[in-house]
Amino acid sequence: MEIQIAAGKGISFDGGCTKFFVNGSASAPINFTGINGADWLGMAFTNECTTAGGTDNRHVFKNVNFNDTTDSVFRSGSRHDGTGPSCGSATADCNTGNFTMSDVTFENVGSVFTHGSGQGTSVSMTDFTVSGVTGSCFDFAENTEAVLMEGTVTNCNTAGGLSDGAIMSVAGSTSGLLHMENMTFTNSYVNFIDVDLEDLFLSNVTVASPTTAGATSGSAITSDAGADSDVYMYNVEFTGQAYASATIAAMESIYIDGLDLMTTTLNVIPGGNSQTGNGPSSTSMKMMDITSGDLTMK
Repeated sequence: MEIQIAAGKGISFDGGCTKFFVNGSASAPINFTGINGADWLGMAFTNECTTAGGTDNRHVFKNVNFNDTTDSVFRSGSRHDGTGPSCGSATADCNTGNFTMSDVTFENVGSVFTHGSGQGTSVSMTDFTVSGVTGSCFDFAENTEAVLMEGTVTNCNTAGGLSDGAIMSVAGSTSGLLHMENMTFTNSYVNFIDVDLEDLFLSNVTVASPTTAGATSGSAITSDAGADSDVYMYNVEFTGQAYASATIAAMESIYIDGLDLMTTTLNVIPGGNSQTGNGPSSTSMKMMDITSGDLTMK
């Protein structure tokens, strides 16, 4: 089945409890694309649902292919051009999901998921592929809860934006989660991960970074959340050209067992440079089997 959108146009879901279900099959997937191969804008979800259970599996996508968008396929909290309704602020979350996706693909898009506000939105993706993204593959709002599993992601931030990469988040989170498991990334330009979501969980993640000059000038892994923050990394491996730095600021717990950053500088600074209290210790602090360049601990 083919769903075609006019060139330069998008779809906006503005209702308070609007739901969107797109269920294809392995033999008959559903394709979103522009008419006659033209680029379209993407989809915007601008409102939350405050009824009990209203966000449970609110938007479901199975066996769906998305192609050729100039902006993000999914924009949370406002329309792409900033007009019309919006929800969420730095002090008030607005979960425009939950978004539940499986067996989905994204090719030649501006971004897979990004914010317009939409703080606190929940996103879950399994068995997916991403290929060819102009900006950040994922650019989450504050307090987002994102679970990404069994995915293959290629060529994030091909435009080389200095504040873009594979997975980014808006600064200012007081909660939120990034959970990635059994993921493979190839060519994330400038940055790989730079988030301040409260919890970061990485398990069996491989990253083949680009080797062109200046392509990895930013962050390999930055987790800027301090108070109440937990970082867990197991079997995380980088190959290719080393990123400039990696920073972990978690105050609650740090568990690392198998992290290969090549020659990237690793900074373990619980709470950040201005923190005067103690970071995690005893069973809440474990670091083993780490390869990096310079190591700084404060």
